[in-house]
Amino acid sequence: MALVLRGRNLAVATVMLCSALLLTSCSSSPSIRTTPDPIADARDQAMAAYQAYLDIEAKAYAQGSLTGIDPTVYARGSALAVIKVGVGSFEADNLVMKGNPGHSSLEVTSVDLASMPPTVKIQGCYDSTNYVKTDKVTGRILDSDRYRVVEGGVAQRVDGHWLISEAWSDPKRPC
Repeated sequence: MALVLRGRNLAVATVMLCSALLLTSCSSSPSIRTTPDPIADARDQAMAAYQAYLDIEAKAYAQGSLTGIDPTVYARGSALAVIKVGVGSFEADNLVMKGNPGHSSLEVTSVDLASMPPTVKIQGCYDSTNYVKTDKVTGRILDSDRYRVVEGGVAQRVDGHWLISEAWSDPKRPC
């Protein structure tokens, strides 16, 4: 017995077949989450916030001021103080940083969604090899020390987005 589809029946059958194929192909994809994973989401969002914090910090030190930069978009607490005090000192002394700070092996070390506010701790390696303190006017390099030390931060979820609340590096812990 042959099934013959015509007109509207053919269109309905075609839509159903295409829908079934799309659903089958999507559900077998390993990159698509079928259920929400709050810990993975927190990890990803906090890591993105930490990277944005590091980028804005480097930008502020490269220009030697906070002109045109609002670190409160990325930081709060002691992490905000680190940027404001450090860059303020550079501005007063007419200094800038040249080159790029190295941040490698960044990883989430803990996620605590039950704390208020929720927190994610991040750790990695800071490398100053290609990052030098320089006199803004003369261009003379003032700091030739190079080091690789453990760095880290704490991200907190505040008002629906992640901010870095603590940032540190430990000169006694090489990496």
